[in-house]
Amino acid sequence: MYRLMPFLLLLLVGAVVSTSEGLVTRGVQVKDHEKYLSSLSSGVFQCFDGRITIPVDQVNDDYCDCVDGSDEPGTSACNVAVGFWCKNDGFRPEHLASSRVGDGICDCCDGTDEAGHRGAKCENSCAAKAALLAQEEAARRQRIERARGARESAKEQGKKAQEERKAKLAAIPGTMADLERRIQDAQIFLQNQEEFERQEKAAKEKEVQDRFTGALQLGQLGKAQLESVMSDLALSKNEESGEAMTDIIKTVLGAGHDMDDTGVLSAALPLGGDKTEKQKALDEAREQLRVAEEELGRKQAIPGGEADAATAQADVDTKKKAVETAEAEEAAEKGTREKDRKESLLQAVNAETISADQLVEITFKLAMKINQARLLADLVKQNGGADATGAVPEDNTQHTRPEAETARKDLEALKGEKRQTEESQRALEDEDKFDYGPDLEYYVLKGQCFHKGHGEHSYELCPFGTSKQGGRSIGQWAGWHKQTEWHSPYRMMKFTNGDRFGCPDARELTVNVDCGETAAITKVEEPSMCKYSMNFVCPQACTEDLG
Repeated sequence: MYRLMPFLLLLLVGAVVSTSEGLVTRGVQVKDHEKYLSSLSSGVFQCFDGRITIPVDQVNDDYCDCVDGSDEPGTSACNVAVGFWCKNDGFRPEHLASSRVGDGICDCCDGTDEAGHRGAKCENSCAAKAALLAQEEAARRQRIERARGARESAKEQGKKAQEERKAKLAAIPGTMADLERRIQDAQIFLQNQEEFERQEKAAKEKEVQDRFTGALQLGQLGKAQLESVMSDLALSKNEESGEAMTDIIKTVLGAGHDMDDTGVLSAALPLGGDKTEKQKALDEAREQLRVAEEELGRKQAIPGGEADAATAQADVDTKKKAVETAEAEEAAEKGTREKDRKESLLQAVNAETISADQLVEITFKLAMKINQARLLADLVKQNGGADATGAVPEDNTQHTRPEAETARKDLEALKGEKRQTEESQRALEDEDKFDYGPDLEYYVLKGQCFHKGHGEHSYELCPFGTSKQGGRSIGQWAGWHKQTEWHSPYRMMKFTNGDRFGCPDARELTVNVDCGETAAITKVEEPSMCKYSMNFVCPQACTEDLG
């Protein structure tokens, strides 16, 4: 029995030492273990701040002795920076605030923050958490791998597009030279065809006019009648027809014909200006008739007022006759004035020196030039000539040569092709003005637009283009923005010079770019008035190293 005593004492001491070591190092970070273990051999513990030294059995005794809390890493006695260190074997270590130790809530997955405390039973969940984390990490890696695959594809598309763009630009000068040559050939061909067309139209017009001329028999009219017809035509469209007549006279008689051009244009001016006395008298007669008719209406509406109505009717009849007389006088005056215009016109063109044959030619050409063939037929008939109203030609003889029409369409098509080529050249050159990333990975976003609803608004983002809130611009592409020298230059887009309506300054948008499997707007905000912020994810931003 006495021989067993030393052995039992040895076991008891070992158990005490082991228990003390576990208690002292509870909640201690691995890097600080030696500091606590050394206190076991010395029997004292020195606070980390060096202020005091305490017996080792006061470490983790749930009473805060050290100001810095270093004596209570495994309890909640000291609510200071040292805190509690969860070892979480099989998972990742974790640092807790001392206040969370022994609070009945399992914070450490290994349960050490609640070990020895009543009311909390913590199971070790570190293995399960490690497994879940591994799954999440695997899924994250797969997403990143897919995104990086998409990024590589975008880089290839960007480089291919750049090569194609360069090839197209290199081919444009040759294409333009060929188009210029074809356009020149088409223009020459069209000129020839239109000349044939003009000749055919002229022949057709001559045929029609010859028939009309034959039916008119202008040569059968006397000189006075011809002068009357010519002057009526010359005054039919006032200055337009008067000027046309002077041009035709100069063509037929030569520029040396004695003629007062200013006098012709003066005579061709329409009758106007202040009203004559006859016109004023007519206006007055009509006004008196209107008043008399209104009075008659009132009298007729009064029961038993037949006598008064008869008197009013007699007054109306008298006023009607007065109007008829005033109209006749005004018409006679107008006729006199028109006659004076005609005489002034004939005097200005020196008509007495123009022969009848020349008058025939001038009159016919004038009617054709001002498109008054029907008026000419009517005037000839009024002046005792033949009735040619059935032979009046159309105002514009229509004639289209099929070959000329085809040539016009072909030329227009070539010009359109040239315009499209020029527009393509400008568009291709404009594309080089944008920064598509170091490997052209962002090129595929050009021409794409992304949408997201937020509140009552819908937002649109078109990289390298525009951005909108509903139908209102919130900014035009202004380029990439590098926040600091440490940031990637391709993680922030800027859009400026948006709509100003309702804003102190033009609207603008900042777009934060991050990694994502597919391109999409994930968040929209308006942090301040008319200043917008978006979060945008895309594979092009996935540059993270998987490790």
